[in-house]
Amino acid sequence: MTKSIKDLSTDELDYIQRILYLQGDVEYGFYNLYLEWQSKDNTSSEQRWRTARMVTDEVGHGLQIVRLFKQIGNTDLQKKLENKPFGSHEIGVFNRKLETWDDVVMVATVLSQIDSINLRVMENCNITEISELARNFLLQETLHLDFGVNSVEEILKGDSLLGSREGLEKSFRKYYSAFEELFAYGSLNPGSMESLNYKFGNVEEEKSAFTQLMRQSLERFELDLGI
Repeated sequence: MTKSIKDLSTDELDYIQRILYLQGDVEYGFYNLYLEWQSKDNTSSEQRWRTARMVTDEVGHGLQIVRLFKQIGNTDLQKKLENKPFGSHEIGVFNRKLETWDDVVMVATVLSQIDSINLRVMENCNITEISELARNFLLQETLHLDFGVNSVEEILKGDSLLGSREGLEKSFRKYYSAFEELFAYGSLNPGSMESLNYKFGNVEEEKSAFTQLMRQSLERFELDLGI
């Protein structure tokens, strides 16, 4: 049975606001990572457009969560989350700049899919507003994986001035190793709440399924992924 966020108990509302804050911080984290790459030297007009689209998606996701805090009436978390600067994020991987185009590509390929695991948990909860929010986010995260995989192909075919096979392999291993840091918000994991049907899966099982997805997405490129 679904319910509105306005019908939650005090404990349930506290829990879901913690989730929303962490997820909003992740969305602004992606935004801050991608932002400087929408106008980098040697990126093509096509690459800049694609990156700008991801920047727009991620800041839009953050804004929707900010608006939800406003609707709830939590101005403290609304102000704390809005316009978060780079370096202030709760999850450390979002405080480390993307040094190369290979990093940009692999963040879109790898981190966005770990984030999608968290979003699917959100989508399956029984709070109407939260489930709908996650469903909308997931539609765009699918496009970010497409961007990543298409960009891998572009680099390996020699159609990009930036990136290399060795760089892609190095970047993949760097962001794959961040699985435990981002899945279920890592050390910040608020746990599950049965009354909201909010249940994070087993980390090893989820990582195994994620690893299989990465293999399926990238196996045709014959990259040395180290997994």
